[in-house]
Amino acid sequence: MVFFFFKVLVTVVFYIILGKLTVSKILNYKEVSFIDTSIIGIISASFIALIVNFFFPLNQINNSIFLILIFLFFLFLKFKFRKIEYLFILIASILSFAIILFDNEYRPDAGLYHLPYIQILNEHNVFLGLTNLHTRFGHISIIQYLSAFNFNIITEQIGIIIPTSIIFSFIYLYFLYDIQKLLKNKEKFSIGKIFSLFIIIYITYKINRYSEFGNDAPAHLLFFYLVSKILYLKKNSFENLHNIYLYSVYLFLNKIFFIFIFIFPIYFLLQRKKFFLNITMSIPTLFIFSWILKNLLVSGCLFFPIKITCFESLKWTNLQLIESANLEADAWAKAWPQNSDKDISMKEFTKKFKWVEAWLSVHFKYIIKILLPYIFFMILILFYVMNINRKSLDNLLEKDKFILLAIFSTIGTISFFLKFPVYRYGYSYLILFIFIILFWSFKFINKDKFLKICKFILPLSLIIITSKQLIRYKNNYDMRDFIPNHIFINKSEFNKKYDKFYLSDNLIVYYSKNECFYGLSPCTNYRYNFTKKKLKYKKKFIFNIIYL
Repeated sequence: MVFFFFKVLVTVVFYIILGKLTVSKILNYKEVSFIDTSIIGIISASFIALIVNFFFPLNQINNSIFLILIFLFFLFLKFKFRKIEYLFILIASILSFAIILFDNEYRPDAGLYHLPYIQILNEHNVFLGLTNLHTRFGHISIIQYLSAFNFNIITEQIGIIIPTSIIFSFIYLYFLYDIQKLLKNKEKFSIGKIFSLFIIIYITYKINRYSEFGNDAPAHLLFFYLVSKILYLKKNSFENLHNIYLYSVYLFLNKIFFIFIFIFPIYFLLQRKKFFLNITMSIPTLFIFSWILKNLLVSGCLFFPIKITCFESLKWTNLQLIESANLEADAWAKAWPQNSDKDISMKEFTKKFKWVEAWLSVHFKYIIKILLPYIFFMILILFYVMNINRKSLDNLLEKDKFILLAIFSTIGTISFFLKFPVYRYGYSYLILFIFIILFWSFKFINKDKFLKICKFILPLSLIIITSKQLIRYKNNYDMRDFIPNHIFINKSEFNKKYDKFYLSDNLIVYYSKNECFYGLSPCTNYRYNFTKKKLKYKKKFIFNIIYL
């Protein structure tokens, strides 16, 4: 357990060091808070992993070289940590460590495609046509690259489960610290502080179990973080605009359905057209084009499984599979398993709102069950802190920002209900929408009462999250290992347990009836008749290609 904590600590320090190097030597920013620096470190690690994997596998040796080089650069440049940064490192490490203990990976997605894809990244450079083995390999988040990059000589294989817990810790601490600055009179009362309180309460209520994180929770947390940065944006300097663009790109690379987030950098860029060339030729642009190129190589599509973005001329593009994956994803998001009309096809089910009845029977009830207590609690707090008889607060939020946020949250919420109405896919859109609806009441908030409620909520949040972890420890102590080691399957056991298909003398594809987890790669739970379908493999230059 001590050794695992040390691995978490090293990962936290690595992200902070990489963030400091990026901010000072690459981005040339003058003043960046230590938490913002840490999050930029996470983004930088993800970008390095993506670029490196075009040419090399993210194996233990390659990752370790980068780890050592970055630490050496840090020492050579004589960077130093401030006292508050040492405290942040310690608290973030403890929180990240605690959130993983006696918990599990997100099921079933982790076993089906998160972990198998991470292993492919650890063992191969970019794999062309990988969606021909498993369509979900086309839905991969940048989080899988961040996880794969954390397999090194210090963290070893268990390091791949650490990054998502650190994203949670960094962003949760960001919102706590934001309120703490108000309580210590370091910053003034603002709309940003109200939003931070909203998000602390929601994180305490719903985002505190590692086994429920998957790819979704980190994306939603990053969304909340980005909205907070937009609320605090005071001037459209190049540095601020670049940051908003960078965070928007990284959020989009986590989940494609956050595409509407680009409304903000586009709007701010139109206000400062002189920055157009600098922004379009910047690192975030390189980042997003690298990701699109990766998508093209893996699936034959710029954005899988959107058929219009696919190139049929590419050898590994499988349009039939792409259409099937798109239809299946659409239908399952709209409650296809709850469909009571057995005579209707999946395609008919997704058209003309025929899915609504099935969706209302399960997903809608779940959304209401989750959101109603949260809304009720927030309204109670507002009743306490509001004073209608007082003069309303002016300039709480600039009109253009409010309009942008209102448009964005409305578009996002409508798109959520029409296209991907599963709660875990779009709850950050819903939370922001609720925040915007309640905005009129914020102008009547009594600042003194708001401070009192913050003094109550902050320690209560920490107590609740700590209590939830302790209860989980107690419940799972005799049932689970203190870290989820079961996700790593011994190679000899893997060979016995899973079927093998020889695409060539150089490539074996493993098949699991259930979940692949992390053992040997490539592994899929989609069973193909490899002979009948004539699935083929070849290697050209340094690239592996799977095609029909």
